[in-house]
Formats: sequence, C-alpha cells, structure tokens
Amino acid sequence: MAESLPHLDTFVLAAELGSFTAAARELQPSLTQAAVSQRIALLEQNLGTKLFNRVHGRVELTPAGHRLHEIALKIKLLHDQARNEIAAQADDLQGDLYLAASSVPGQYLLPSLIGEFRQNHPKIQ
Repeated sequence: MAESLPHLDTFVLAAELGSFTAAARELQPSLTQAAVSQRIALLEQNLGTKLFNRVHGRVELTPAGHRLHEIALKIKLLHDQARNEIAAQADDLQGDLYLAASSVPGQYLLPSLIGEFRQNHPKIQ
C-alpha cells in the first residue's frame, strides 16, 4: 500500500475488512488499532460526517462511508496511475552529460561507472 494517502488507505482497508483491528493487523508494524481509530476519527472530523457504525466489535459503512469508499477507490487508482506515469517519465532521461576528472579516477574508476551508466541510461550521451 502506498502510504502517500494514509488516511484514505486506512479507511479503505477498514471498510473492506470490516474491522479497525483487522486493518491494524494488515498495517503492522506501522499502525496499531488505536492509530487506525485515530485516522478514521480525523477523517470523519474533516468531512464532518460519520463514516462507520460500530456494531458488535465490527464496523459497517454508513451511507456517507459507502460513497467515500467508491470515491476513495477512484482516487487511489488515479494516484497509482499518476505515480506510474511520472516514474516512467523520470526514467526517460536523455541529453548530454559532460564529466571532468583527474587522471587516476578518470583512468581507473570512470570507465566502468560510465559503462554501467550508459547501459542504464542509453539516451544520455
């Protein structure tokens, strides 16, 4: 799980598992059940509405929670798509690179480093 959207990721996981405790188990060691509860409470506070009903140790989505779940899945999908597209664009490095080095590094270190660099970045001259 990408932790770039921690509150939404936690919300989606809790909604799908029906339990804050189960969500915390999935997120361990990074989160405890109390931390999951805090994230959900903060999300509810920020949105000004209750997202879950607590019933017999489980949680069920409210109508607002169902709607947020639908939207959160779309947001997560778009977030992943954006990350992938930006990462692919970053991998497409190209252009000219000029290096200068003294004789020892230039003779003994740079040749192998340049060879590896050119394999990893063929569009850079």
